[in-house]
Amino acid sequence: MKTNTALALRWLVAGLLPLTLSACPSFRPERRCDRVIIETSPPSAQVWMQDETGQHALGPGPATLERDHEVSVYEYNPWIWLVAGLASGMTVGGGIWIDRAPSTDDTQEALAISLIITGGLAILTTLPAALIGLGMDGDVVAEKPREILIGAQLEGYNPTQMTITLPSKQDKLSLLLHSVGQTGPAGDLTLIIIHAADFPPVFPSQRRRYEQAGLGRIQLENRTTLPMEVDLELGVEDWAEPAHTPVKLASGEKKWVDIRAAFDEKLLQSPGPRPAQAIVQAHYVHDDVKRTCRKAFPIELLAGNAFSWREPARLGAFINGHDPLVAAYASELYREFAKHHPLQARLAHPLRNHLLAMYAFQSLASAGLRYKPDVEHPFSSLKRDALDTVQYPSETLQRKVGDCDDLVVLYCSLLESLGVPTAVVLLEGHVQMLYDTGVRTDNRTAFPVGESKTVIREGHLWVPVETTLLGQAKRFSEAWARGAESYFGHALAASDVIETRVAWADSPPATRPVEAAEAPEVLAGPIRAEAEQLLAEHARQSAAAAGKGRTPAGLLKRGAALARSGMFDQAAEAFAAAAAKRPSFQAHYGLGAALAGRGQMLKALLAFQEALPLARAEAERFRCQLAIAQCYKVDGNLRKAREHLQRALALNPGARFDSHMQALLRYLEKPAGDKAAGGEQTPRFFQEILSGLP
Repeated sequence: MKTNTALALRWLVAGLLPLTLSACPSFRPERRCDRVIIETSPPSAQVWMQDETGQHALGPGPATLERDHEVSVYEYNPWIWLVAGLASGMTVGGGIWIDRAPSTDDTQEALAISLIITGGLAILTTLPAALIGLGMDGDVVAEKPREILIGAQLEGYNPTQMTITLPSKQDKLSLLLHSVGQTGPAGDLTLIIIHAADFPPVFPSQRRRYEQAGLGRIQLENRTTLPMEVDLELGVEDWAEPAHTPVKLASGEKKWVDIRAAFDEKLLQSPGPRPAQAIVQAHYVHDDVKRTCRKAFPIELLAGNAFSWREPARLGAFINGHDPLVAAYASELYREFAKHHPLQARLAHPLRNHLLAMYAFQSLASAGLRYKPDVEHPFSSLKRDALDTVQYPSETLQRKVGDCDDLVVLYCSLLESLGVPTAVVLLEGHVQMLYDTGVRTDNRTAFPVGESKTVIREGHLWVPVETTLLGQAKRFSEAWARGAESYFGHALAASDVIETRVAWADSPPATRPVEAAEAPEVLAGPIRAEAEQLLAEHARQSAAAAGKGRTPAGLLKRGAALARSGMFDQAAEAFAAAAAKRPSFQAHYGLGAALAGRGQMLKALLAFQEALPLARAEAERFRCQLAIAQCYKVDGNLRKAREHLQRALALNPGARFDSHMQALLRYLEKPAGDKAAGGEQTPRFFQEILSGLP
C-alpha cells in the first residue's frame, strides 16, 4: 500500500509542472486594421500615400488610410487558478503529513518533503502569473513601426505632405494647403508657420554668394511649447536645386531667418527678367511624427548680365581669372612674355607685374578689343540703384567690344589669371582699374616712374590704367598716364577703390558657360619694342643709381641698388666683393637677397646664416630670421620655416599685428604642399627681404 501511494504521489508531482506551464498566460497572433482619417483643408484635395510598394491614391479629403497588420495579443488562462489550488493543497498536505504522523519511514518523509517543495515552486510560478495575467489580458505587443508618406494636392494650392508612423498614435490627421503665393490664415493649426518672405530680385552673377550668405529672409513662428529644430528647404522651379538651412526656434518664437539657395549654372544664361516661384518647406519632427509645412513666394529672376551699382563691390563676381577662355588666353600670353623676358618673368623681379600688365593691355589691343559706349545704359547717367548690364570676360573677349566696366572686368580677369592683383576704381560717371606692381614703397627706387603716376596702397605701389584707350593708345604708357590723371583728379573715398580679391570674399567669381570658342591669337610683336625700351631705361637708371664704388661701403650701396632693380647677378658680385673686403651683416645679408632673387635658395640660406651672428641689432636679426624662414618655405621645408618664423616673432612680437606682414605670415604658416613650396621661384614676399638691405 505504501509503495502504491508513493508511486501515485510521484506521478502527481511529475505532472504538476507541465500542468502549471500549460495553464500560464500565452500570446496569440491577431490581424488588425489601422485606420487614420486624413482631413484636408480645403476638403476636396486629392490625398495620396506612398510606401515601399509605391504611391497610391486615397481619394478626395477627408480620406481614410487603412493598413492591415499582425500583432501579438496577451491571453489570460483561468485554469491557472486550479493549478494554484492544487499546488497549495499539496504544500499544506505535505506539511500536515510530517507534523501529525507519529512515525514515518524514510520514504514517506521524503515524499512529504517533495510535495512541499514542488507545491511551493508551483505557487511561486502560478500566483504572479495569475495576477500579471489579469492586468495584461488583451494587451497588444505592437509590430515594428513603418513610415508612410502622405500628401494632398489641389489645383491653385501648394501641395503639402508629411511622414507618419504606422501603427499610428493618432486616428485623425489634418493636411493644410495654402493658396499659391499666399500665407496661411490666422487660424492655422500648423505647429511651425511660414508667415512671409523677403526675396529681392535675383542677380545670376551672385549665384555662389546666395549659397553662402543666403538669397533672402523667411519669417518663421514656432507655435509649440517646446524648442524646435527646423530644416528650411528652398527650391526655385527648374532653376535651383533644393538648398537646406538649419534653424532653431525657441518655444513660441517668431523671427526672420536668412535662407540659402543653390541656383544652377544655367541661371547665368537667363535672357531677361522673368517671374518664378520660390518653394519654401519647413521640415520638423513633433510627437515622433515628421511634418512639413510649405509655402510658395513669387521672385524675379533678372537677366544673366544684370548688375546694380548699389553694391559696387559685387562687380567682383564678374572678374574671373579662371574663366576657361580667359585662362587659355593668359597661358599663351605668359608663354610669349617668358620666352622674350626670362629674367623679368621671375616673381622676384620688380618689373614683372608691370611688364605683364603692359603685355596684357597691348595684346588685347592687337587682338582688336575696342571701347564701345553702352547706348542703352550709359554709365555716366546711371544712378546707384539703377540696373546695368555687365559682360562676362569671355563674352567681351569673343565680341571684342565693351563699355568701360566690361573692359575693366576683362582686363582685371586677365591680370588676375597672370597672378597680378587688381582693383576697380569708381569715378564720377566712369570706371577704371588699378594693378599691384608688387613693389614696396621702401623699394620704389626700383620702379622707373615718378610718384605722380603711382598709387600707394598698404605699402605697395599700384598703377592706374584707363582701359577705354584699348585700340586708341599707341603705347601702354598713354593709358597709364590717362589713368593716373583721372585717379588723382577726383576726390575718392576709401569705398571707391574695390580690391578684387577682397570683393571675392563676399561675391565669388561666376563662370558663364559659353559655346566652344577659341581665344584670340596673342600678338606679342608690337609689345616687345615698348617693353625693350622700358627695360633699357630701367637698366640705365639702375646703373646710375648703383654707381661704381670700390670701397666696402660703396659696394654695399651698389649691391643694394642693383638688387632692388632686379639685377641680381651684378648685385651678388658687389655683395660678395664687399664681404671679401670686410665681412659684415649687410654684405652677407645682401648676398643672400641677391641669391634668393636668382632662385638659388640653398646658397641664399648659407649667406643668411653667415649674416645672422654678425647682426648687431634685434631688427637685423628679425629680418635675417624672416628671410631664412622664407628660403626654407620656398625650398619645401615647412618645419624649418616655422621654426625660424617663431624665432623672428620672438624678436619682434609686434610683427604679428602689422598689417603689412599679415600676408607673409599666413604664407609661412600655410601647410606643406602649397604650390610655392619646392619651386625655383621666390614668392612675391621677396620684397620683404629687399626691405632689409642697407
